[in-house]
Amino acid sequence: MTLATAHTPNFRGWRSSFYSYGRLIRGADGTVVANKESSDCTEAEKKKIKEVNPFFFVFKADWLWGNIKKIGCENKQKEYYLGDLIAMALAQGEKLAAFPVPLETALGINTQEHLRRIEKVLTR
Repeated sequence: MTLATAHTPNFRGWRSSFYSYGRLIRGADGTVVANKESSDCTEAEKKKIKEVNPFFFVFKADWLWGNIKKIGCENKQKEYYLGDLIAMALAQGEKLAAFPVPLETALGINTQEHLRRIEKVLTR
C-alpha cells in the first residue's frame, strides 16, 4: 500500500479546510501506523497532529478486494473509514510507503465554498 501525506503548519486561512481531514498517526520509529478520522480525534489531537491524510492511496487490487468488506463502522460517525485499511494492512504484514505531497494538491472539493477557496489558492 502506498499513501500520500500532507503537512500543514497550522489550520488558519485556506488551510482551515484540513482541520476536518483524518490525521496520520506515526509510531516511535516514524512510520505511519494508522489513520484517525477527525471526528474521532479530541480537539487537542486535531490541533497537535499536523500531518493529514488526503486519501490518495495505491493498493494491490487483489489485497483491496479481499479486505475492503472487513472494514467496520464502530466509530462515532458509524461510517466505513477507508483509512482503517492502513492499520489492517500493517496487521497483515503488508508493506506501507508514505510520501509527502504539496499541501495545495491535498485540497478536496466538497462544496462551492471549498471550490472558491481552492481557486484562490491555486491562482495566487
